[in-house]
Amino acid sequence: MSYYQYQSSSRLIKGTCSSLAEELINEARDAAKTIDILIKIRSALEKIVEILNDRENARELKDKIQQNLKYISSIEGHINSGRSLEQAKLLYEMGIVEPITTNQAASQSKDDKKTLSSSTYGGKILQEKERRRDNSEGRSRE
Repeated sequence: MSYYQYQSSSRLIKGTCSSLAEELINEARDAAKTIDILIKIRSALEKIVEILNDRENARELKDKIQQNLKYISSIEGHINSGRSLEQAKLLYEMGIVEPITTNQAASQSKDDKKTLSSSTYGGKILQEKERRRDNSEGRSRE
């Protein structure tokens, strides 16, 4: 294979991967209706990254894909921990990338809870959890 053919095939692979990655990323962000779609898209993007690892000139595209993989994994984790898609997106935008499990939330200090409750969304989450806990404790006493 000549240098010209190598460069040409390299551009073709990069272009194909780039357009495929863009489609997958847009699909994940726009249509993320079920967790199955996110899992398939994440898997496809990971395969694209593997292909691009062999191409030195594809660094920018790899970085963009890896950033979106982080987003998809975060959304997937939040959904798996019982949150809706809208809540998962909001938590990611707030910088909460890893889902908070019930055990983690229970072990937070009161100061942490006060800080979290100062934000509108965080306050609503805590209020709802406390309401549910109070309701369940009230039922168990009766």
